Amino acid sequence: MTPAGAVLLAGATGLVGGSVLSRALAVADGPRVVAPVRRPLAHAHPRLSALVADLSAGTDVLSAAVAAVAPQVSAY
Repeated sequence: MTPAGAVLLAGATGLVGGSVLSRALAVADGPRVVAPVRRPLAHAHPRLSALVADLSAGTDVLSAAVAAVAPQVSAY
């Protein structure tokens, strides 16, 4: 089975999201992970793109995150 090209992970700094992030990055041939976050992540990984944004400033981080993964999404 071929893994998905990219995963959009909301909540990567939380308890559950952090665990999901760790597991996704632990898979040798796993997907690229795009995580919109309010603060920098402790993780550093070639397949991780953390989009840090101040949501109180009106930054549209969700649109940026979706745009980052959209080219890699395939229909089933």
